[in-house]
Amino acid sequence: MNTHDNRIPVYLLTGYLGSGKTSLLKAWLGQDAFKDAALVINELGEVGLDNQLLRGATESAALVASACVCCTGLPGLAEALEDLFWARLERRMPRFPNLVIETTGLAEPGPVAEALRSSDLLKERYRLAGVITCLSASTADAVLQQHAEARAQLAGADVSR
Repeated sequence: MNTHDNRIPVYLLTGYLGSGKTSLLKAWLGQDAFKDAALVINELGEVGLDNQLLRGATESAALVASACVCCTGLPGLAEALEDLFWARLERRMPRFPNLVIETTGLAEPGPVAEALRSSDLLKERYRLAGVITCLSASTADAVLQQHAEARAQLAGADVSR
């Protein structure tokens, strides 16, 4: 019996607006474990700022920016992950050892994690390796008191930073 899990690990990076998700991700991309990671960046605005901030952080990462699929279009997320898998398999993009999904500041991690479990292809090819939630130390108390999304993000975390 093969006990090694060959599925692509997925790290879900979440946190309320301004919590430092993009800064943390940029730091991760400088580490060997994430230098070839595929990235799914989800943003609410029409101009992809996070995508632009990360563009210079890594040469090999695949940036997939789209409207807020984490909040409103989980089929869009599933489609993006399926497209990434096929592009990797067909060598239309470099092989990536892992995948990071950076959610919008308003996304709850539960539906995103469920999307990974609801598609047979995604279940077979990807595994949720961790949910990491960012909180700004200077605003954490106020944000958690005022915003249900921030509380859901923290509750869904495997790791808070």
